[in-house]
Amino acid sequence: FMNKDAILEAMGETDDFASLEDQGVNLDELADTMLTVITLKVDSVEVDGDTAVVNAKFNYPDFANDKATEILQQATADVMGEADFTSQSKDELKAEIFQKAMTAALTNPDFPMEADDFALDYVKDGDTWKMKDQEGVEEMLNGMTLS
Repeated sequence: FMNKDAILEAMGETDDFASLEDQGVNLDELADTMLTVITLKVDSVEVDGDTAVVNAKFNYPDFANDKATEILQQATADVMGEADFTSQSKDELKAEIFQKAMTAALTNPDFPMEADDFALDYVKDGDTWKMKDQEGVEEMLNGMTLS
């Protein structure tokens, strides 16, 4: 249930990301990068008749961590060192630098990650298991990812 559309929708609801898009940042590419680093791991499944609880761990970038700031600043400096300041407008250049720096930072193996454990409730409907409150879970995960 963590997919590109869900991340893009959540980005559109966040003022910081909306302003980035206004400045020319390609949120589609940023969502692709986010999906390469976000993980959801099932730790256990407990079934009781027609109900089940899936215990999972959600790992996502920890933007609030000081190390994240350091890595992003270094990535920005590296990208700026390679930028061609003569071929683009100031706004295009800012957007490109941000895009490349964010991609470099997020894919850096030292970028700090946050991990949250949570339980997902399922109910059996005929032969199919369906998540209870899937929309609420998606909102929660998107909120964690973009905070």
